[in-house]
Amino acid sequence: MKPKAKKGSKKSGGGGAPKKTAPGANRGNQGKQKSRSKKGEWNLVPVGDEFFSDKEFENLVSFEELVDYNVVSKADGTKEILTGGETEEQEPVKGMKRKAEELEEEEEEADEQDDIEIQQKLGKKKQKKKNVGVDDASEVINTSAGLVIVEEVEADVESVESNSKPEEAKVTKTSTKNTVKESSVKKAKKKNKKNGAAVKSVEEPEKEETQENETAEENDFEEQEWMKLGVPEVILRSLKEKKFNKPTNIQTLTLPAAILGKKDVVGAAETGSGKTLAFAIPIIDGIIKRRSLAKVNNSTDDDDDEEVDGLQALILTPTRELAVQIKNHFDVAAKYANVKTVVIVGGLASQKQERLLRGRPDVVIATPGRLWELVHEGDPHLSTINQIKYLAIDETDRMVEKGHFKELQSILQVLNKEEMHKQSRQNFVFSATLAFTHEPPQRMKTIGNRRVKQQPKKVSAKVKLKQIMEMVGLRANPKIVDITTSKGTCETLTEMQINCSQDYKDYYLYYFLLCHPGRAIVFCNSINCVRRLTNIFFFLQCGEVLPLHSEMHQKQRLRNLEKFTANEKGILIATDVAARGLDIQNIQHVIHYQVPKTAESYIHRSGRTARAFKGGIAILMVEPGETTTVKNIFRSLGREEMLPIFDVDGKVFREIKSRIEMAVKVEKFEHTVRKKLADHNWMEKSKKEMELATSEEDSDEDSGKAGQKKNLMQAKKKLENYKNQLAQMLSNNTFVINNILSK
Repeated sequence: MKPKAKKGSKKSGGGGAPKKTAPGANRGNQGKQKSRSKKGEWNLVPVGDEFFSDKEFENLVSFEELVDYNVVSKADGTKEILTGGETEEQEPVKGMKRKAEELEEEEEEADEQDDIEIQQKLGKKKQKKKNVGVDDASEVINTSAGLVIVEEVEADVESVESNSKPEEAKVTKTSTKNTVKESSVKKAKKKNKKNGAAVKSVEEPEKEETQENETAEENDFEEQEWMKLGVPEVILRSLKEKKFNKPTNIQTLTLPAAILGKKDVVGAAETGSGKTLAFAIPIIDGIIKRRSLAKVNNSTDDDDDEEVDGLQALILTPTRELAVQIKNHFDVAAKYANVKTVVIVGGLASQKQERLLRGRPDVVIATPGRLWELVHEGDPHLSTINQIKYLAIDETDRMVEKGHFKELQSILQVLNKEEMHKQSRQNFVFSATLAFTHEPPQRMKTIGNRRVKQQPKKVSAKVKLKQIMEMVGLRANPKIVDITTSKGTCETLTEMQINCSQDYKDYYLYYFLLCHPGRAIVFCNSINCVRRLTNIFFFLQCGEVLPLHSEMHQKQRLRNLEKFTANEKGILIATDVAARGLDIQNIQHVIHYQVPKTAESYIHRSGRTARAFKGGIAILMVEPGETTTVKNIFRSLGREEMLPIFDVDGKVFREIKSRIEMAVKVEKFEHTVRKKLADHNWMEKSKKEMELATSEEDSDEDSGKAGQKKNLMQAKKKLENYKNQLAQMLSNNTFVINNILSK
């Protein structure tokens, strides 16, 4: 596209548009001004009136086509366009080549880098050689965009045909795309002149590498191993997508008996060993087969339809969070099986859950309390709960403990009421501590200061399993699998101990989290402890510190779990509500801030890390008063020795003590200020509600309230001062970084 050198001044006839000057003439004039002779021929390309939105622009723009030219490369590496009659010794046409040369230099640098990367990818592979000459009609060149085919050298500077449409006129000889192609073609020619090697496209090795990766991933999936266990194709497809490449030990030992043998299963395996899929896959497979059988038989009986389309399976869990997690596993395995699942737990609106049940889900995953509430109210979908075909109870040992889940006893009574339905139901009982037994607590051995004559005896694993099986209603000859280790925790878990006083636990906890960053769970025995630690470590700016306990609203609990799962360095401070079943990937550390009360709790807490054959660290913080409890726990686990002591850098520990002391002071003072403020606001609100009028007799009381308000403002100011001091302490972590790097 070229602007006119000068508008015509003469008018034709009775006026109108100025007379257009021939483009070739103008070029000749310009050439004369530069003392150069251009012998190339320029042909005018007509432009329709519809190309311009305003008639005033039609005399400012014209399109021309250059013909009779050659593209050559000089010895010094520069390129130029020679028009007819010019020789190679002539100076390049700078006005036409400036932009092309700039793009060409950038393209050469990029192409050289691409060539290096290609050679690294190809390694020792032999490249097919092909000589490309200057006069070749077509070439394959290497660009960052992939495979580009250039039809002819003359088309490198693209021309617009004389009979082009106005829309096609937008593509001109100055197109950046064509300039890049031109420079790339010339570069390829120059390289081939030197070494005679053809340049391969980037697209070919990239495609080969992608195909190799896909093939490797497919090879990792051991389809035959899954098929030997009886897993159907529709579930295999889902497992392959989620990269469940091979079955775990518990799955290998239980799936054949459950899927092919239709047996009840009792499974005891370490935390993170894949127990959920061990009962989810057989249940989904059973529902699929029942549907297929109904279609084959062309059943039209209403009762049969109800069995196929109604409630098929019930999964019971001790915690709400575990119920949500089990649903996620079911949804993964049943992605292509069209099996609907619903979670029924407390803490959420029962009306919404009733609405979900009206959708007639195949599987209900529930906690005992809310489920029994809806059954007792007569929910239509749960009215056939005694006719379910599959029952799974996760963390069964805790569920059947006396005094923990009274509603579970009522549910089991309904399920086992009719022997016919009981015998037609397949049952799954799983836990990490199912076969684990321990000594009776000390409180059962004494009454006051007197020792009980008939001492309670330790229940054996065999007796415990028998009691559980009878309570759940298992059929005869169940498949019993116990792959738990003798020490109770998995082999990839590193367990260590910190002995300190109660006052120093905060110091050691902060030291560990500061020097060993990563996703961690801190377990406490009380809700008040969770709240206190959450506030302290929030003030210490330890990242995203999230609480989790039973008094939190269910939506907030789930929201905190989502945040913790999304943050690679998140810290979750929780009670034992997070101890069982939660499968959060890549938890690196578990800290027992307070010693658990039982060996089962210790196993389940520690099992939140080192899952799925990955490593992890569990730290047990022990004060002198907890030593006896720790010994009892390890005695129950069959361990004679205590855990190794966690090593602490004394220099770093001394530096952080002042931070903890200030954070504790801030937490206590803020708690006091918050309580005073709440009392003050409550009094003011009550006074307004009761519409008490202030009289002269109340003047002394008012003056006292004014003094209290003044003290409250002073306390707030003092609290802000403490926070500023703590922030200043936290601004320098150089000593910590230096000490960590020096190790």
